[in-house]
Amino acid sequence: MLSFCALSGHAVAGESRPAAVHQVKDGTWIGCDSQKRFDKVMSYLGDKAAFRKAATSAMAAGECTMFRGGETVCLVGVKMFGGVVKVRRDGDVDEYWTNMEAVK
Repeated sequence: MLSFCALSGHAVAGESRPAAVHQVKDGTWIGCDSQKRFDKVMSYLGDKAAFRKAATSAMAAGECTMFRGGETVCLVGVKMFGGVVKVRRDGDVDEYWTNMEAVK
């Protein structure tokens, strides 16, 4: 059975091949609709209360989401020197930037 990711036609890092299917690693990982927003939320990581407030606010606004371990995601973009990747859930069109370490 083929995954929707394999049939989507999205390119990885500007290439013409289909998006690659990956799994989210164990734990929870935040993803945001823009790299700028993701970087801003992550900038609060050292302040637990501020990070929680920024993440909760962005998720309530629909700008960010939480990925959970084991979810199937399609890799649709890679920022090689930024340590981030752009993914979307299998069967979904919304794309989010998250940590490169979040996917395996």
